[in-house]
Amino acid sequence: MAVCEKGKRVVQYPPESLNSLYINVTRFCNLGCKHCWLAPPRREELKEEDREMSIKEIIAIVKATQELGLDSIKLTGGEPLLRNDLEDLLRFCLDSDIEVDVETNGTLVSKKVARMFAKYELNHISVSLDGFSEEKHDFFRGQKGAFKLTVKGIENLINEGCHVQVITSLYKENLKGFPYFLRLMRKLNVSDIKINTICSIGRGEALKNAGLTPTVREILDFSKKLRKMSENFPGSVYLDIPIAFKALAEIKHHGGHVCAIKNILGILSDGSVSICGIGYLDEDLLFGNVRSQPSLLKEIWLNNPVLNRIREEIPSKLEGVCGICVFRNRCFGNCIAESYYNTRRLTAPYWFCQKAYVEGFFPSTRLIPEALRT
Repeated sequence: MAVCEKGKRVVQYPPESLNSLYINVTRFCNLGCKHCWLAPPRREELKEEDREMSIKEIIAIVKATQELGLDSIKLTGGEPLLRNDLEDLLRFCLDSDIEVDVETNGTLVSKKVARMFAKYELNHISVSLDGFSEEKHDFFRGQKGAFKLTVKGIENLINEGCHVQVITSLYKENLKGFPYFLRLMRKLNVSDIKINTICSIGRGEALKNAGLTPTVREILDFSKKLRKMSENFPGSVYLDIPIAFKALAEIKHHGGHVCAIKNILGILSDGSVSICGIGYLDEDLLFGNVRSQPSLLKEIWLNNPVLNRIREEIPSKLEGVCGICVFRNRCFGNCIAESYYNTRRLTAPYWFCQKAYVEGFFPSTRLIPEALRT
């Protein structure tokens, strides 16, 4: 059984159940974020010639997935709110008892959009905010005025009673100012914060090569300080690092975020199928296109060679430290897409864990005893 984290619920799914679609409703974005792993083309508005899927085509794909066990979708991009036609999709999902999550940079969340999200009972709205000041956030997001628009978007959502999770990405500049960030979140009445490390893909790779992202050691040091900093925060503060580095109390409380790679597919904005958005960057992880024939999704899901390799080889053939970690049956190597992009191997160890292991600070209590390593 595969395990999926949904908020604080831990859901177990049958191994061949396709329970979630990550739908890139557009490949474009209105910002130019320095860390973005997908590095989407920049647009202030979509154009007819962009050839994005219509909402009708997206709904047809969602319908075709329901027989495989679908119970949730995530709308992402690019920036999904560049589209002004999402309401029919949200209405269909509400009527079909399908949970909807949205990932947005928040700059386009007007009062009207916030009311729409509240009306259709979105499960989770993730808004990206990467600094406690205009200067830092706008620099990181590549757009002057982005901070004010995002803060206003968060306010609009909270005023409508939506569940907002603010996502912030760790880089050298905001690492040291986190107490100020927490104060801002309290002021905005945000009660759910997720802190991401930056993927070494796309623009994130360039940021890492320039020495602007924290090292593994710095991230783990920050993790220890975070527990103290967030003691009086009235809500959840979650640092997204591999579960092997989490305290048992935190795993018990939060569940420990893991990617349910065996129960998820990504749908790109042209109808292509991939693990997630990685298909934009890596043709090896494109499995076909279902735009004109949604029923093909079942054939792809059940018989695609890469997906079958993932089912058969993960976690049993994970390499390096991931192969001897006590959490391998739950973590599945953390991010298969990132590992494959950087190594061309589906079973490669996750870079964060492997670096910690090689440098001698991977927690020994999270390693399978040598006598049991078969």
